[in-house]
Amino acid sequence: MALQGCRLNNARDAILCVLSLWIALVVASPTAFASDNRRVDLAETGRLYESGIDRFPDTAQEIGPFLAQLKPTKSASLFGGAYWLYGEVRHSDATNEWIFDPNNTLIDGVEARIFAPDGSVQRIVTGYRSDHQYMLHYGKSVRLQPNTDYRVLVKFSSPYFASNPRFEVLPETDYRDAVLKDNIWIIGCLGAVVALALFNLMLFASTLDKGALYYALYLITFGTGWAFVFHIPAHMFGLRNLSLHYIPFFLTPVTSALFCLDFLKLRENFPRLAKLCVA
Repeated sequence: MALQGCRLNNARDAILCVLSLWIALVVASPTAFASDNRRVDLAETGRLYESGIDRFPDTAQEIGPFLAQLKPTKSASLFGGAYWLYGEVRHSDATNEWIFDPNNTLIDGVEARIFAPDGSVQRIVTGYRSDHQYMLHYGKSVRLQPNTDYRVLVKFSSPYFASNPRFEVLPETDYRDAVLKDNIWIIGCLGAVVALALFNLMLFASTLDKGALYYALYLITFGTGWAFVFHIPAHMFGLRNLSLHYIPFFLTPVTSALFCLDFLKLRENFPRLAKLCVA
């Protein structure tokens, strides 16, 4: 009875971890729901084009003829591709320190140019395969003078997009605070999953209860999948391989089915449901 009660508590903890990680996913993008006058979303205010040219124009005067050669499109395909995004930025804040932040999805590579009226050009390279200035985020620092019109051209590509990408420009102070909160959520939730997995592995080692082992395996596959989503292997080990991202999620139904078969005694009590689980 004591063992059954312990396993029931673990199952309840698993549900709480799922909900916590879902919340972490929502806040993983610092600007998922925020909206204010100090933030510009180029994906909403700019124009998107299918990629047909690889090279950036050298000056702001060349942008018009450059865009005329491209085919406009409404949104990026979730099945991946290469695109150009053009937008304009102007702010009246006193601060010069801003962040160019691609977010809301995984993006393999992003390169941008910010053209100033004086002819200067800022170059930005970020994305999944690039070094990140901010942990678990794509944001890169830029300098924007107040009451100045900037023209922004972005080239981005990826084998797939989990959702429609956003490209936002916001003050560095706001972004730094949001990144800190996001990372606390992400690391805290994944840490809880790791702790539960280790507890169940120790429980299996002492009792040889297969249910504890299956539950630990479920937590390992579940936590590994979310770790890839948040780019933790890329930051910790330099592992940047998009083909590995969904393998843990594909294994999660297998481990969860094994746990349910043992925990609910489906083979003894509900043989038809047990066959459905392993089908």
